[in-house]
Amino acid sequence: MRFNKSLAVAGALGLAVLTAAPAMADELPADLVAAVEQQSPAPAEQPAGQPTEQPSGKPAEKPADKPAEKPAGKPDARPTERPTERPTPPAETPGAENGHHSVKLGLSTYEAKAGEQVTARVHTSHRIDSATFSSDLFGSRTVKLDRGFGEITFTVPAKADSGTFTVTVTAGGRSDSAGLKVTEVAAIEPRIGMKHVVAPGESVTVDVVGDLRAGEAIVSGDAFERTYTVPLKDAGEGVGRATFTAVIAKDAKPGNSAVRADFGRWGKAEGSITVEADKPVAFGISVSPAAVKAGEKVTYTVTGKAADAYIESPAFWAKITENMTLGTTRSGQVPTNPEAKPGTYPVFVVFKDAAGAEVGRARTSVTIKGEQAAPSVDLGLEPRAVVAGQSYHAGVTTKNVKPGSLVTFTDPGGKRHYAKTDAYGSARVKLTAPKGTKPGRYTVTAEVAGKRDSATLTVVKPAPKAQVNLVLNPSTVVAGGKFTAFVATKHVAPGTKVVIVDPNGKAFKVSVNRFGVAAKRFHVPSYVKAGGYWFKAYVNGASDAEKLTVKTRVVAQSDDLTPKGGAATGGGLAQNNLAGVALGGLLIAGGAGSAVWGRRKAEQA
Repeated sequence: MRFNKSLAVAGALGLAVLTAAPAMADELPADLVAAVEQQSPAPAEQPAGQPTEQPSGKPAEKPADKPAEKPAGKPDARPTERPTERPTPPAETPGAENGHHSVKLGLSTYEAKAGEQVTARVHTSHRIDSATFSSDLFGSRTVKLDRGFGEITFTVPAKADSGTFTVTVTAGGRSDSAGLKVTEVAAIEPRIGMKHVVAPGESVTVDVVGDLRAGEAIVSGDAFERTYTVPLKDAGEGVGRATFTAVIAKDAKPGNSAVRADFGRWGKAEGSITVEADKPVAFGISVSPAAVKAGEKVTYTVTGKAADAYIESPAFWAKITENMTLGTTRSGQVPTNPEAKPGTYPVFVVFKDAAGAEVGRARTSVTIKGEQAAPSVDLGLEPRAVVAGQSYHAGVTTKNVKPGSLVTFTDPGGKRHYAKTDAYGSARVKLTAPKGTKPGRYTVTAEVAGKRDSATLTVVKPAPKAQVNLVLNPSTVVAGGKFTAFVATKHVAPGTKVVIVDPNGKAFKVSVNRFGVAAKRFHVPSYVKAGGYWFKAYVNGASDAEKLTVKTRVVAQSDDLTPKGGAATGGGLAQNNLAGVALGGLLIAGGAGSAVWGRRKAEQA
């Protein structure tokens, strides 16, 4: 079957288009077409002795006088001999997965002003990991690509000259470039501002404005101590601004003095100041407003020629120190003490030189206005409910009352009791409800600084005394046996703890249930001697006692017992129902004891 070269080339071109990135599949570079044709497979070699398949009517070879034209760089359409060497395929471009690829660069704008932002975007026809953007405007930046796409945003330098700058992107060994035209921002007119009248040694604030592209301004003045080089800060729209403090020389001559701001090729600004003759400065202080409420702020102004000024007042929240080297007049704000009482308070200022020696002082005053808050009193009782004969406390808390003020308490019987308020405005007395007081509600009063308050005391009936009854079940046990101590109570709240004390004085606590009963299981050690032992129970001041009788355990002799060894060896207790009978006997005794305790309770009831 004859090899059809045209179909092979068309298939290779179709494969190249399908494998390229979607955005780049519309147009295939010419060098990619040539590479595909070079890599098209050569026709298969015919086996010896077999004729070449050709359509009838066409010669096997073209006439010699009409050689077929062959495009440069392409192999013969139908070579008569197998080439000794295969054509060298084109070298793969670094970073591409296979074959050739393209790189395209785009800018969000191709003309921008200095200081404006521009976005540069790249698109490759293969999935390359990264791309590098470079330009004299921003240097070099590398970004990762996502499916062949990537971008950066840069700002045209404010100092950039006008002209066209090249932006280049490189990806996988290929690159693309674009030109960005930069237009200059209109030059900013330089200017300078400051206080016009100054004194020798005074500090003055200078404000300069100029073109941001200058980067800095050099400010000098005939009356300045030195020349100042200050950086410009971006104030927007290409404006650069700097504000700083300059010091007037102490030996500056009185009169007008020029001040200059130099912005290089971006222009100059000039102004002037007037230096006054060095006059003596009087020490002084003023406060505004002169009267405020406690906690409000006041503005102070101090005047003097010194290194520092120290300001304080009983009405101020804190002490203040002012640096007078920054000017002979200094101002500030300070809050007044929110706890300050109404009245007029002095304000002092002391001036000192650099060595700390006092060189002057001044004084003024500030008034804290406002009316004194009315006093108040609050009375409380603890406890608020008592029985006749029980004591209780009456206490007051006051506001806006001076410490040491006398408080008068009046009990329900009309008797007066006295106490003085402490530093916190509190006072307290101990009172007693007289014996024989009938249950009911009674009033207790307290009075201080013309203010009065009352509280209600409730006298209640005394609670019935607790009753307790201790029962041991069984009340007679043999050494080594067990029994239960039952405590039956009356007029005792559920959950109340009952204390059961054994003959050795050891106490055990148990809780009373909702039926007024508590129980504790005991074991009598086998070594306890026969005799009577007393147990006691206590609850809410009531108590009861019960005796436990202990008997010695006696082992009956019978034909079933042998001197030594177990039953299987001819000794010990033989297997019979004696143990079961004994256990059953205890259970019966326990039941009988419970019945006796129940009857006893019924009789007591």
